[in-house]
Amino acid sequence: MEWFSDNETLIQAALAGAILAYSFQIAMRAGVFTLAGVGFWAIGGYTTAYLVTEREWMTAPAILVGILISGVIGLALALVLGRLRSLYLAMATVAFVLLVQIVAINWEAVTGGAGGMFGIPVTVSTWQLLVIVAVISVALFFFERGARGRTIEAMRLDEQVAMSVGINIVRERDLIFVLSSMMAALSGGIAAMMFNTLAPEQAGFGLIVDTLMMVVIGGAAAWWGALVGAFIVTWLPEILRFTGDYRGIVEGLIVVLVVVYAPEGFVGLVRRVTGFISGRRKPPASPFADDTATVLPDVKHAQPEAALPEGAER
Repeated sequence: MEWFSDNETLIQAALAGAILAYSFQIAMRAGVFTLAGVGFWAIGGYTTAYLVTEREWMTAPAILVGILISGVIGLALALVLGRLRSLYLAMATVAFVLLVQIVAINWEAVTGGAGGMFGIPVTVSTWQLLVIVAVISVALFFFERGARGRTIEAMRLDEQVAMSVGINIVRERDLIFVLSSMMAALSGGIAAMMFNTLAPEQAGFGLIVDTLMMVVIGGAAAWWGALVGAFIVTWLPEILRFTGDYRGIVEGLIVVLVVVYAPEGFVGLVRRVTGFISGRRKPPASPFADDTATVLPDVKHAQPEAALPEGAER
């Protein structure tokens, strides 16, 4: 328990980061490359902090209001950006994050302005956060193995093929966008009520990079990859403290090496090792690879029809 108490702040940061990483991962697994989660993280955090400190609300209802507001804004954003894909969608959602940050800086009556909010009461314990993350992880586990999980997989592989089997791509993308935004708001609300302070610079490009690192290093091939990645990314600065001023460079090199030599992240490494032990040496496919060939019929070895005698009917 002494180790737990000494590292409790890091554990809290990793668990809160895991929820935000889940919000990124659930969108990316559906082929929706949105980075708007950081903006919704700020909306959930500021909404919760304001209602608790200024309106004297209880923590749970305040977090719920932040989640609902983010869900409504997320739906509106999904409708506006529905036609965008890949990097265009990513750039548009980064612009949304910057817009939220500007609003946080200038809306002093609610957000405290550029200085942020201080003295937020700490009302969420580490054990409560652990239970929340466990519930979300279990829910995503069953979500992945249900009909909705298969729908997401089909969307990621090929939207045209998914549409051909009756999947409403627009509706599913909107649903994923809303679910991702609400999960990010939950992470922001918890972070605000756990770390006592909230400032606009926390919801910036740095948080986007950290969250993407969690998903990439952990691995997007399974839901638990984001959780593992959150702990790795959170602890990495502490582990590399001995590098001093070169810590940022070393972290960047580690990320590059992971992307080049282990694109499936920690999840892929685990599957490679277990596959090798069990005699299956084939590595898992990247969750973002083009696997559409697997859903196409094998016509390479199809036998031609036998020719009929002239004048005969089929």
